[in-house]
Amino acid sequence: MGHQLVTVSDVNTPVTTSLKIAETFGKRHDNVMRNIATILRQSKGLKGGRLNFEESNYLNRQEKSQPMFEMDRDAFMLVVMGFTGETDDAIYREWSECTGNSCPNIPPDTRDTSRAS
Repeated sequence: MGHQLVTVSDVNTPVTTSLKIAETFGKRHDNVMRNIATILRQSKGLKGGRLNFEESNYLNRQEKSQPMFEMDRDAFMLVVMGFTGETDDAIYREWSECTGNSCPNIPPDTRDTSRAS
């Protein structure tokens, strides 16, 4: 894998972003965002369920702020479940090594720097 899928958020929890998912799985980011919007729309009827998607932004190549989502492992799994046959064992291992707020293979001072806001 050429880039790190899982990072540690500013509140010390393992997270990834819609942008990293798009890069990792070779998808267009707008399509990943559309899939997340569908998940969020379909989940509105869930009682007591909490999806861990947080709206955020990143700067594109033209230095323009663009929307993205930051998410935890459960939300990540919901998004990539639709990418049948494309998930890699290394990706699952990267997440499975994270328990609670601990990610042993990610230095504690690593922060997700893709967020613009």
